Amino acid sequence: MKSDRCEKELGELLESGDPVRPPGAGARSRAVAAMQRAAAQGPADSLLDRIHGEGGRKMRRSAYVVAFLLVMVVAVAGVLSRSQRVDAMALLTSAAEAMEQAPSVRTVGYGCTPDPSSPTGHRMASEPIERISRNRASERRAESCFWSVWHGRGRGQGWARRIDLDKREWWWCSFDTHICYRADISEVMPEAQIQLRYTREWAKKRLPLQPVNDLEFLSDKHESVETEMRDGRKVAVITVTGTFVREPTPHAERHVFEVDMATNHLLTRKRFAKAEGSEEQLLESTSVEYDVPVPGPPKEAKVVTATARVVDLGEYFKLQMIAPDGTEIMHGKHRK
Repeated sequence: MKSDRCEKELGELLESGDPVRPPGAGARSRAVAAMQRAAAQGPADSLLDRIHGEGGRKMRRSAYVVAFLLVMVVAVAGVLSRSQRVDAMALLTSAAEAMEQAPSVRTVGYGCTPDPSSPTGHRMASEPIERISRNRASERRAESCFWSVWHGRGRGQGWARRIDLDKREWWWCSFDTHICYRADISEVMPEAQIQLRYTREWAKKRLPLQPVNDLEFLSDKHESVETEMRDGRKVAVITVTGTFVREPTPHAERHVFEVDMATNHLLTRKRFAKAEGSEEQLLESTSVEYDVPVPGPPKEAKVVTATARVVDLGEYFKLQMIAPDGTEIMHGKHRK
């Protein structure tokens, strides 16, 4: 029956969550007026009579059905318009959290650099930078890896660190110098446990919240969100505009983010700037990939025995890794 089909299509519309254009002003009052006109035309034996009737009864049935559908459209449009409102900053925060939870993240793009000759005081860098990071943490072990490559210079640098309470080891490896330092932490276990806790918490923040933090420098912010389908997936396009209030030159900025709605993964980010009296310029452009392999220390890396020691700083302590020549390789400063 037609009524069954209408109910089915209405249900599918509600489930789809696709935006519906709200009816014009006065739709609700027109619907009620239509119902009143239908009632004024005289009583009908039943709704079934109206459906099967002819002549005036059929017209009353039509008016009633149209009025009913108008009321339903008003209600459905109100529900869908509320469900479609997306908070831009909440979506960006979720994207940042998804980056933190990913096993590894790779970003490739162009940052910005100061340029006094530019109307905004900045310009986009001429060389792309690739960065890959990975973090793993448990109650007894934590490790982090970071790798960056300047493609225009044909070189890269990276490091890895690990602290393992069960093996009583603390490692620091430099990918570019091919040296790995290993320190025994048996004599500093209380401080090493605090260091592990710090490293584990740091690992939860695998990437800085730069996309969100950069927006803190904008005043008079305005956010908008649009969605579109790409290759079968829904992508949110978030645009944040405002005035950049830091030196050297205040100017208007536009930040555009693309987020995969199914995974909350940030896909791309672009930053535009426009000084008064000049054209808009692209300052930054970055693309993001997830769950990618991370380069590790080369197999021929040299292992050097280092020393772990604690320096008492009153309320704080510093856990140091010291090379054989007395050079500090790394340290962690924490409250006791």
